[in-house]
Amino acid sequence: MGLFERYLTLWVALCIVAGVALGHVMPGFFAAVATAEVAKVNLPVAALIWLMIVPMLLKIDFGSLGQVREHWRGVGVTLFINWAVKPFSMALLSSFFIGHVFAPMLPAGQIPSYIAGLILLAAAPCTAMVFVWSNLCEGEPHYTLSQVALNDVIMVFLFAPLVGLLLGVASISVPWGTLLLSVLLYIVVPVIVAQVWRRVLLQKGGDALPYAPSLFVLATVTSINRLGEFTVDAGVKALAFNGPMPSKIIGVPDGSTYRFGGDEHGMITMPEGCIAPKLGSRVLILSTHCDPTVNLHSQYHVIGANRRMKKWPVMARYGF
Repeated sequence: MGLFERYLTLWVALCIVAGVALGHVMPGFFAAVATAEVAKVNLPVAALIWLMIVPMLLKIDFGSLGQVREHWRGVGVTLFINWAVKPFSMALLSSFFIGHVFAPMLPAGQIPSYIAGLILLAAAPCTAMVFVWSNLCEGEPHYTLSQVALNDVIMVFLFAPLVGLLLGVASISVPWGTLLLSVLLYIVVPVIVAQVWRRVLLQKGGDALPYAPSLFVLATVTSINRLGEFTVDAGVKALAFNGPMPSKIIGVPDGSTYRFGGDEHGMITMPEGCIAPKLGSRVLILSTHCDPTVNLHSQYHVIGANRRMKKWPVMARYGF
């Protein structure tokens, strides 16, 4: 994993410490920020939440709801935990610990607020963190998309009634204005904004979306032609390009260009002053025509976000 992912817990802890420290250093400023609210919903917090979740919501394709049937067992477990177990267990635990165990340590007037906060937290599946953790553990992307899309649709309609029920059971007055405005600001508006933005990006073309090429050919440096230029060999038909030459090469300086030398070979020219890699070293070359490349190979080498490598067989080739 990268530095950010590896020490994610540390960054969260540092942010908490920084927030508490700033609150003590500039109490007036944060008191003013706290008053910028409508129906007890803080507008600066809402804006920051939009900033966090809208980029994540851009990845959601509600068309993937059709894939729920393919992952019905996993989606069923997720829905059961999210909507039948988690909210009710949190209401029970918060009432027990906040209302009884830790009650002597807390201001009596704030205890209902703590309980209500925990119920609100438990009743809302966190879309952003589902994407983050799925990426960190190299989860199945289609399952992630389908279950997040389904949970977001359910949350739009079920969040307010469920929270109202649990707050009522906990003998806490139900602020229906706050609940409905929270659903609008934290769920409905970000989802609509993200889907409109997604449609605009799709209409502009694939390059506008935050996707990156994934199919590369591993090539070996076989000769040094002259200063700044070398030849690579990638195997049978691996460098067959019926189209533009590769625009992305990993393992060489930016600005390097590829020149066709055959279906197996190619020449790479680097910017002036750059030294060619050693014989036998490897570079990754973007495949612009995947059909012949995949057809003549037996497996993919898959590198995840944490750099672990897996091997996936090319099943279609084995089947014929």
